[in-house]
Amino acid sequence: MPRELRAIVFYAEDVASWKYLEPVVRQLSSAGRKICYLTSAKDDPILSAPAPNVTAFYIGDGVARTFLFMVLQADVMVMTMPDLETFHIKRSRLHPVHYAYIFHSMASTHMVYRFGAYDHFDTILCTGPHHVLEIRRQEQLCGLPAKNLVEHGYALLDRMMEEDAQRARRPDVRTRILIAPSWDQRGLLGACGPALVSALLEAGFVVSLRPHPISFRKSARVIEELRQSFGTRPDFTLEESVAAQDSLYASDLMITDWSGAGMDYAFALERPVLFIDVPRKVNNPRYLELNLEPLEVSYRLEVGAILSPGEATRAPEEIRRLLADPQAFRRKLSALRERFVYNPGRSGEAGAAALARLADEVAERMADF
Repeated sequence: MPRELRAIVFYAEDVASWKYLEPVVRQLSSAGRKICYLTSAKDDPILSAPAPNVTAFYIGDGVARTFLFMVLQADVMVMTMPDLETFHIKRSRLHPVHYAYIFHSMASTHMVYRFGAYDHFDTILCTGPHHVLEIRRQEQLCGLPAKNLVEHGYALLDRMMEEDAQRARRPDVRTRILIAPSWDQRGLLGACGPALVSALLEAGFVVSLRPHPISFRKSARVIEELRQSFGTRPDFTLEESVAAQDSLYASDLMITDWSGAGMDYAFALERPVLFIDVPRKVNNPRYLELNLEPLEVSYRLEVGAILSPGEATRAPEEIRRLLADPQAFRRKLSALRERFVYNPGRSGEAGAAALARLADEVAERMADF
């Protein structure tokens, strides 16, 4: 490809990557920027419905992808996949590519991600101030050069806010609860799933259980127990696909554990979250060295309440308390969103502008390379 078509290259690890990259890609393409888009997903939406000024290629996820990354010749490479240089995906050995990272979660960088997951990127588009603090602290801890940190925001949050604004809430008399656990086998499904669902139904709530797709394999026994116990009740729904969004937007409150869905729900829909306090998901045993509490820990009491698995039968009581004044809670969560998230509703524009400037700067530096 001509160099001008390789000035900005995006890489999608899977089909889910598109929802985090799309706003930035579309903003750049609509501004006339030429984009190269590499994807490892055969069903990536951009392959069937190409965007203007975007040239897309399916590259698989095997040896060919590994080799392509090692010989990549591009000015800027944008990814949503962490752990660059740590495993089989390496920085180019042939060209001084500038690597930029876009987050696929608002979670902090240092507990649920591996140590050094972001150390080998040059630019990071941060979702909020917590990412800036954590990355700078990691640089100090490891003696790393300072990265270019961009005040970006979070694409999924913007999409959820827009979708919610377009939907008309049904004037339900009954309270609707969405249970959205993580797939971790130590999560709420195994810890208290049947007791929790039973307590909610007995309290008169309408309950939708939306397990993570991996849970149908990892927690098959408890899911089958829930299906056998409550599957015939009209006020209980076991959702076997996360594609449908109706229960998400129709619900009044979410119950989760350490799933990132709780953060998205609270900040996008401005509704409370009840957390079941199962063991933390820790993929970096050294996270305490940063001396910064992860956002997914600190935000919980600000957006809802926390119960231990043994307190699952108290969930209806806590739900009624959290839903006592929905308008006041919305105002509180709106203020928290402004504090924790950059550019709510405008992340696509902010990210595209930053990447366009970056591409121009990199192209000027490498004009003679």
